[in-house]
Amino acid sequence: MKILEQIFSVKNENKHKCLRFFGLKFKLRKKKEIVLLENINNKLNNQGVFLPGINNIETSIRAAVINSNLAKYRGIYEGRDIVIVGGGPTVKYFETIQGAINISINRAFLLDNIKFDYIFTQDHIQDDWLEPYLKYDCKKFVGIIPREVPFKFDQWVINRIKPELYVMAYEPMGAMPWDVTMEPVADLYGTAFSAVQIALLTNPRRIYLVGMDCSKGHAFSSEDAVVNFDYGIHMKTSWAKIKEYVKQGKYKTELISVNPVGLKGMFKDIYTQKYLDEYPELKKEDVEILR
Repeated sequence: MKILEQIFSVKNENKHKCLRFFGLKFKLRKKKEIVLLENINNKLNNQGVFLPGINNIETSIRAAVINSNLAKYRGIYEGRDIVIVGGGPTVKYFETIQGAINISINRAFLLDNIKFDYIFTQDHIQDDWLEPYLKYDCKKFVGIIPREVPFKFDQWVINRIKPELYVMAYEPMGAMPWDVTMEPVADLYGTAFSAVQIALLTNPRRIYLVGMDCSKGHAFSSEDAVVNFDYGIHMKTSWAKIKEYVKQGKYKTELISVNPVGLKGMFKDIYTQKYLDEYPELKKEDVEILR
């Protein structure tokens, strides 16, 4: 056996598992613990995900603790549809999807034609919708933004609604998380993007994006906003990151834009009949209608 080991052996040496053959050494692969440590190091110091500094380390630790509460949502909506509703002007043309899980982005819950299951907020709540928000009967998610000091949500609001908290990355527009139950949710300059990241955790069949117009309109209405939109460069960049995130994460969830304006062509496009009745010229494009 000793003679055989002198000729051929495989051992852990330093950072690698190595093969020795007739005195020659070949590196096979890095040891698992080394790979893990390097991954952690990269997450703290690499590619703009986290810039070196105590704020990023603290954020990572807080996320590892607080975001672990999101684990109970993993896979709970497998095979079902989720509708994420924003405040763009096209939301007024939306027709509810039977059996879908409805998520409100900020004040979208004020719409009286949709019963929401969740509300996501991560910025301040304006006085004109604070009381309806407090009284609305559904589960509420609140994003903790590390760079906001003090945190914009008053503690009494947190104590009253007892929301599901999630920690966001300290550095905005960084890389996406591998797992939102262990890492900060990527801050892409909008509550909808956080909602998508967490919704994907539930493994839905489809996510419908409603009122995500990337246009001048906001909070349900704006004069002629549906036609005369701007592309909202930052918003489209963020949605592009979401698209790549879904692809790289090998999610089977399909993202669908309902009555797309600025997002046209980004994901699968689908239209409601009410919207097509208002803009019949779109029918020339042989568009798909939401049934």
